[in-house]
Amino acid sequence: MENPQLKPPGSSTLSKLDYQHLFSNVKNIISVSNRLLQKLELVWKQSVILDAGVVCRVLKKVAKKHYHVYVPYLTNAAFQERKLSELKCKLEFQSIVTDLEDAPEVNGLKLQSFLVLPMQRITRIPLLIYAVLQGIDLEESVVDEINDCLNTFQTLLNECNEKARQMENLQQLNVLNSQLKFKKTSRTVPIVSQTRSLIKKGQLIQIKPITKLPVQMPRRLLKTVQQRVLREKLTARHFFLFNDLLLISKKKNDRSFEVIEYSERRNISAEIIDNRNVHNYLPSGTPSAGCNFLFCLVILDEENSEFILSCDSENERMRWIEAFCPSSQNDEDEKVYELNDCPQVQAVQKFLSEEPDELGLEESDIVNVLRKTQDGWYEGERIRDGRRGWFLASHTVEIENAHRRAKNRRQRWRLLKQTEHFQEHSLT
Repeated sequence: MENPQLKPPGSSTLSKLDYQHLFSNVKNIISVSNRLLQKLELVWKQSVILDAGVVCRVLKKVAKKHYHVYVPYLTNAAFQERKLSELKCKLEFQSIVTDLEDAPEVNGLKLQSFLVLPMQRITRIPLLIYAVLQGIDLEESVVDEINDCLNTFQTLLNECNEKARQMENLQQLNVLNSQLKFKKTSRTVPIVSQTRSLIKKGQLIQIKPITKLPVQMPRRLLKTVQQRVLREKLTARHFFLFNDLLLISKKKNDRSFEVIEYSERRNISAEIIDNRNVHNYLPSGTPSAGCNFLFCLVILDEENSEFILSCDSENERMRWIEAFCPSSQNDEDEKVYELNDCPQVQAVQKFLSEEPDELGLEESDIVNVLRKTQDGWYEGERIRDGRRGWFLASHTVEIENAHRRAKNRRQRWRLLKQTEHFQEHSLT
């Protein structure tokens, strides 16, 4: 970072803007980290047996006074990642960085490893605090002290996540605005808006009822006509669902989609099509290939458009219906639990969320399971911060011990009460 070959104005490799996007305000974060380590070292010098309450008071005080510097750094994360990818294509930059990474004092770590350290640190501190709560029995007053510290960090993390989400959302809207093309005959809808956010996007197969083929047809033509009819009746459609708008499009190429229909989100409805009522929607039955996990999407406008759609899995269908119509009816084959008497699982490996409705998990995270589907997906609430979302069951193990589950539920209740107290205190 201080290398003259990288630091403007002396550097010919990085512009001032490149430098800002790549390193942001990391100097401020280093300063705050050193301050925290110095204060913790003073506590350790007073007593080698660390008191959890004292440590948490130090963490809380430093966090409230100085940890706001993490907000712009995490907000900048999307620009940082993109800028690093762009710069790696420059031979001069790559050569300088390789020489720096080969230096013995960096222990073989890559530049990217150093850039993500602030993000790892701010997210791991709440996990460490929570591990203290889970691992040892403490007095009630100390537990309240630790919970208060945990809430301070969680509030800070929530602010960082929200700012980063807003920045990523704005970036995503700009990309979609360049990719989505409207027909000349239809009105163009502006995509970029401060109040608009992408809820879900993806490809679904639209199915149209198959008309009967002519009874009298030469055998040599029958197969060809059947294949053509199947292609016409199974059509890939790309859906972009925003908090206020639905766009239905067809793919033109890898970077372009043509919008064929759009509607306000409040005018759409969706419901599952099961085996008992499939003939109400498709009188001639469904094509033999690629038509599973059906649901019906209705756009209630002047024309009342209806789309019969096929998904790849039960979980995909459920999540699309939830996105189109929150709090819609549940599938009979899924298991739904009440929060006060639900299974609990613990993450045994990290789960990275790829969709807005997924819940990222770190190792040892404990989650209340609210819903299970047959294809291995769970919907749950992460105990340490109350966030909800879908995750793969294969990344977790179920907590069988009833005493431990009860302890986790008590911990969740304490966190909720502390959060309420913290919020009330913040408003006064």
